[in-house]
Amino acid sequence: MEAHDTTKEIAEEDSKADSRRTDGDDSVRDENTALELHTYLKNWTPDERNHALSFVYSLVEEKQRVLDVGCGIGLLGKYLTKQKSCSVVGIDYDPKSIELAKPFISDAFVVDLRNTDLKEAVKGETFDAVLFADVIEHFAEPKKLLEGALQCLSADGSVIISVPNIAHSSVRLALFEGRFDYTDEGLLDRTHLHFFTLKSLLQLLESVGLVATEILRVYRHAHHTEIPVQETPMMTRSLIETAEQEPEGLTYQFVVRAERIESNRVRNLINLRYSALEREVARLTDENRYLKVGYLEPELRETFYQQVEALHQELSSCREEIAASREIERVLREEIKHVPVEELQAKNALLEREIARVESKTLYGILKKLYRKLTR
Repeated sequence: MEAHDTTKEIAEEDSKADSRRTDGDDSVRDENTALELHTYLKNWTPDERNHALSFVYSLVEEKQRVLDVGCGIGLLGKYLTKQKSCSVVGIDYDPKSIELAKPFISDAFVVDLRNTDLKEAVKGETFDAVLFADVIEHFAEPKKLLEGALQCLSADGSVIISVPNIAHSSVRLALFEGRFDYTDEGLLDRTHLHFFTLKSLLQLLESVGLVATEILRVYRHAHHTEIPVQETPMMTRSLIETAEQEPEGLTYQFVVRAERIESNRVRNLINLRYSALEREVARLTDENRYLKVGYLEPELRETFYQQVEALHQELSSCREEIAASREIERVLREEIKHVPVEELQAKNALLEREIARVESKTLYGILKKLYRKLTR
């Protein structure tokens, strides 16, 4: 499923993103706490469009048992618990965040996954969904992290991941100017240890036995990110528009649901795609057959006309033979008046054979020959 977008909608969401950089939301944190929220958490609710957390939230099904890795203050878990009746366990390395998260979710633990195995951290429990909302890019070994997630995942469970897109147009344009400046948050967050394109993310998933079953996208224009992009004599409007039109040039974040290749959902997707491919093959086969006939039609038509002309000539020759045979018959009838009966009978038999031979070359015989030739 692809996230719906229009230029107007992206612009509206860009404007909201700008306002969130300065506006706080005391309803999601303790007033006595100096905890600074990550930009994308400010003012977030599940109905917000074009937002990574909203997409992660949408991919979790009702009443699932959820492990939220890097849960922060438990804002996502709070809505999953309240609105989807999920049982949410959160883990995070920051004790202050965990204390704030505990009232909102089923359980929360302080865990530093740089030193602790994920399965060990959750004491061998299994979950229907394991969430990594802007998390794996902060780890030196994201593959090891995903391998741990698989050990905590139920048979048909999902791993749901959001990551920034390093191929966003703002990064490309900054590189064009020779810039790769780290920021406090966003695409070039200074704490990121890995950068992902869609291709490299899918390759990482496949390397641990996971297959993407759904991909959603958060869109931002080049001039609405934390990376400055301004028109200059070198950075022309045309260049900016070209960068945005590149594959994934407007994609700010990817949100991916992935499952084991042997899961029921993956099997169903494979079957659906196989059926769609079969239909496409059948369509292309019919189209190819039509094109072949169309290509050969002039040649076939010319061959047909040549065969018809040859048959007309053969028919004319047969008519001449029939006329000659009738003349022979007339002469014979004159002669038989003076021929004995036995001799007459013998000649009559000879005549009938001759007539049969000639009649075989009449119109009926010719059409039969034509039919045989055309149906070979």
